[in-house]
Amino acid sequence: MRKKKVLIVGSFPKDKNHVTGGIQKNCSILQNSSFFEYFNVKTINITNPDSEKKRFIVRLILGIRNTIIFLYILLLFRPNAVIIFSTNNWGLLEKGLMGVIGKIFGSSIILCPRASESLMENNIMKKVVKFIFSFADYLVCQGEKISNIIIYEYGVKKSKVVLIRNWTATKPLLEIGNKKIKSFLQFKKINIVFVGWLEKTKGIEELLLSALALKEKKINFKLWVVGDGSQKLKMENFSKQNNLFSLIEFTSWQSELELREIYKKSHIFLLPSWTEGLPNSMIEAMATGCVPVVTNVGNISDFINESNGVLVKPKQLDELIEKLIKLIINENNFLNLATASYNTAVNNFSTEKNIKKLLNLVNYSISKNKSN
Repeated sequence: MRKKKVLIVGSFPKDKNHVTGGIQKNCSILQNSSFFEYFNVKTINITNPDSEKKRFIVRLILGIRNTIIFLYILLLFRPNAVIIFSTNNWGLLEKGLMGVIGKIFGSSIILCPRASESLMENNIMKKVVKFIFSFADYLVCQGEKISNIIIYEYGVKKSKVVLIRNWTATKPLLEIGNKKIKSFLQFKKINIVFVGWLEKTKGIEELLLSALALKEKKINFKLWVVGDGSQKLKMENFSKQNNLFSLIEFTSWQSELELREIYKKSHIFLLPSWTEGLPNSMIEAMATGCVPVVTNVGNISDFINESNGVLVKPKQLDELIEKLIKLIINENNFLNLATASYNTAVNNFSTEKNIKKLLNLVNYSISKNKSN
């Protein structure tokens, strides 16, 4: 039997060793799963990591180029279904337009917005997004908050909004977590890891000041800062000026194997972001048995509470420091939180379970599209 054709618009860069974003990680895992064996899949790599920082005219030119590439491959490949991963704002408009074009040419359209609380900040453009969403057969969301925004703010029917959790809790990561939980011992040094873009909105100031507070409290710790960004040099200078350089290790984006080794040694995942969707790095860390210390933004509070981690308000440094120190000194409760964190990853974010849900949705959407 001939395989059904699926076109995926996402992040599929040539250099697959260093994954630098949530959509790229999702696409990488999907590409190595049974999904690509079941369907005849073609991919389009549309990765503009700094598109929001570029001038409007540059973004417009890139958007036109990407849309032409999409149209060319769409006409050549003639897919039964198109899966489109998008960010918010400009990225959502660009990828959404591709969904409209794909629907006009008869494909089933599945949009996967990977965004924070605000899909579109411009009120006028929100109306355009509503129009775009009306062409999609289904919108796949990772959490209840973004689902409710799409339903109640953008007027999408509940029947078209499907919850499929993030699938980044891979088998190798879960194996690390399982071993770590079973052999958990009281630690003499607490190892903390941050993974993300080194930008102000990731809470990097709160991250460094928290590390300084731990040093002043004479807590024995090490902090890995994994990632790159415009603030990296400033962070390194702050670390040197405050005698933190021996306690903080800065690394660029790591390969999957290198990052696993860091997670394996870590006890706490710290991400004091001001805005998020549902961070892949948090899920990866939870899968390896780390306790998440994160902010109450995006979809995070759908999964993190006082029973499996530490939740703080964004930009609230004093609250962050207080709860972080309390977590570290309360060793008896730490194992309970680490175990619950690991179980949350197993129950919600396992790769096989969630990709199977996507596979079933694509099959159903294609069948429904044919009957119409």
